[in-house]
Parts: sequence; C-alpha cells; structure tokens
Amino acid sequence: MKILKLVITLLFITSNHLKADVLLTLEANLIRPACSVSVGNGSNALNINFFDVERELLSEGKKSFEIAIDSCDLKKNLGIYLSPKEGSILTVNNETVLETSTRGLGIRFTQENNDAAINLQMWEPIFPTIRGRIALLQLHSQLVTSQAIETLKAGPFNASLSIMVDYY
Repeated sequence: MKILKLVITLLFITSNHLKADVLLTLEANLIRPACSVSVGNGSNALNINFFDVERELLSEGKKSFEIAIDSCDLKKNLGIYLSPKEGSILTVNNETVLETSTRGLGIRFTQENNDAAINLQMWEPIFPTIRGRIALLQLHSQLVTSQAIETLKAGPFNASLSIMVDYY
C-alpha cells in the first residue's frame, strides 16, 4: 500500500511538471480591397442607345457616359479592363474593340481627353477626375467597322461589356 501511495504521489508531482505543447497553425490570405464601379446614378448597369445611324455616317455614331469608382485606393495608379459579355472582340486599325451582333461592326472606347482606344481584354491605364473618395471617368463609345461600310448588314445590333477597375 505504501508503494501504491508513493507511485501516485510521484505521478501527481511529475504530472504538474510535464506539460503538453499545443501547436497552432494560423493561415490567412491578405488581399487588397477591390474597386467598386457604378454608373452615374449608382447602378451597376447602363444601356446606351445609338438610335438610328446611317451607314454612311457610321463614324459619327458616338455616345458618352460616366462611371464612378470608389472603395479603393484612389491615390494609386488605376487601370481598366473591358471584357465582352455578349459578342466578341474585333480588330479595327490595330485596336481591339467590342464586336456587335452585326458582323464587322464594332464599338471603340476611349477616355475623355485621350484619343487612344481602350483595348479590350487587357489592362489599360486610366486617368479619372478625383472628387473626394470617388473617381469619375468619362468614357466615349464610337461605332467602327473592319470592312467596307456598304457591306455592313442594315438592322438592329447589340453588344454588352463588363468593366473592371483596379489599382497598382
């Protein structure tokens, strides 16, 4: 019995000195906040109607619109990425433009005070006007063609585009 008491006492004494280690592994993915893009009225959708455009006056078919950019670091350089949602891309004069549902008819995008096209499916630098926590970017859309105007099929056309903005 004395031996049993001695063993229990020794176990009790040594158990206080033997502590188990717990290994914790902590993981996370550090991300930067994405930019939020909307049109002037705060919506995330905009319909642009070119109305009736005569084929001979195709290059005069232009429309302007403004997007608002917020929820990101506006002190850094900003870039825009245009990607077709409906339709595809078309190359006109070495520029990548949005192809419409009419074969050979495209829509070219530029930013205000810059005649260079914003090529689709690639990041392009943008220079919006900063107003407090919001950046405003005036964009222009223009009808263009990759073929002779008289070969374009008359009738309605459409296309849709996704706009992403990020900073670097």
